[in-house]
Amino acid sequence: MDKLFLWEWKKINKLILCFILLISLFIMSILIILNAGSMTWIDSSGKKLSGKSAIDAKIATVSNIEGKVTSEKLINYVRKLHN
Repeated sequence: MDKLFLWEWKKINKLILCFILLISLFIMSILIILNAGSMTWIDSSGKKLSGKSAIDAKIATVSNIEGKVTSEKLINYVRKLHN
């Protein structure tokens, strides 16, 4: 009887841990979405953008400045940091 109780107790603990993990992931995803919605960026023409359009404009600006990121650039950058 004791072994059955312990086995059930372990199942309940795993279930509680699973629910806590799911709730925390849900809260984190909501925070990420809210943070992305509040992001602002001023493009090259001086227009103030917010939300997803700001993220897209920032990615486009960085791509124009740095060029397309390739594995060779990343390897060279890591080598430069180690030296």
